[in-house]
This record gives sequence, structure tokens and C-alpha cells, in this order.
Amino acid sequence: MTTFIVIVVIVVVLVMIIGISGNMKQKNFENAEIEKLKSQGIELTKQTKTFHGIIGIDQTNEKLVLIHSKLTVSKTEVFTFADIFSCELIRNGKTIYKKSTTRTIGGAIVGGVLTGGVGAVIGGLSGGSKGKENIKNIELKIVVRDLSNPTHRFVFYESSSDNKALLDKLIKEAESWKDTLSLIIDMKDKQENK
Repeated sequence: MTTFIVIVVIVVVLVMIIGISGNMKQKNFENAEIEKLKSQGIELTKQTKTFHGIIGIDQTNEKLVLIHSKLTVSKTEVFTFADIFSCELIRNGKTIYKKSTTRTIGGAIVGGVLTGGVGAVIGGLSGGSKGKENIKNIELKIVVRDLSNPTHRFVFYESSSDNKALLDKLIKEAESWKDTLSLIIDMKDKQENK
């Protein structure tokens, strides 16, 4: 019995060490990428950090930055505001809001509608939908004017945590970024139509 307890303790300690090491690797990558961006003249004036990386903008230079820093994917993508064609807010694999340079589709997230406990049951957000579902993931899909690589996704939440406060915070961040990208699209449309 004592041997079993020792083995369990060793496994728990190893898992914690691996987790801490992964978090440090992710943080170091993100910090290095932010420093590299600064050396290129890109200063993030608005940014959000999630378990999957950092999304940010440089308002002065009109740049959108996606830093993906999961252990399996580490890359940084930079786009000009003019390159942003559309954005979609996706919940549980379904688009709940879409904005493009030509029109707005779907229903927008209304502040507070998604708040509640992790796995909280919420009503559908579009039209007459009465379906209810648990929140399992929230992501932003961004389409840019690049024929070789037009689609980019940024994950705000995956059901890996039972932390209600974290879910609420990430829902608000996703809403804010949906609004920010919608405003950028509108701003660029107005500039092009002058």
C-alpha cells in the first residue's frame, strides 16, 4: 500500500512539473513574440490572453496580431486591418454572429446572455430557436484577403475548466473582439467607399 501511495505522489508531482514547464514554455514564446513585434514597430494597444495564446491589435499601424501558443502550435500571424474580410463568433461549432465587408449575418451576442455557470444552460441566440446547450467552446473565425491561407481561428474557451469566473471573462472578451473586428471592417468599408 505504501508503494502505491509513493507511486501516485510521484506521478502527481511529474504531471505538475510537466504542466508548469508547458506554461513557462508558452509564456516565454509569447513574450519573445511580443518583443519581436515591438522590434518591427508593432505595439499591441489592445490584447487578450487565453490558454491558446494572445489576440491583439496595434491601432496606430492598423495591425491585427494572433499569437498561437499552445504546446502543439506555436506561431504568430499579423494582418493589416484592410486585409480583414470577415469575422464570425462561433459557439459550440455554430456561427452566432458574422460580419463581413458586404453585410452582417446572424444574431449578435447580447451582453449577459451567455453569462452563468460553466456548462450553464442557455437559450439559442438566433430567431425563434428554443434549443438549449452547454457552452463547450467559443472561438473567433477571421477571414482575410489571402488566397493561399484565408481562414484563421482564435479560441477563447474550450470546456477544459470548471471555472465560472473564467468562462464569464472569456465570453466578454470574445464579445469585445467580435465588436472590435466589426468596427474595423466598417471603418475600412467607409474608407474604401469614399
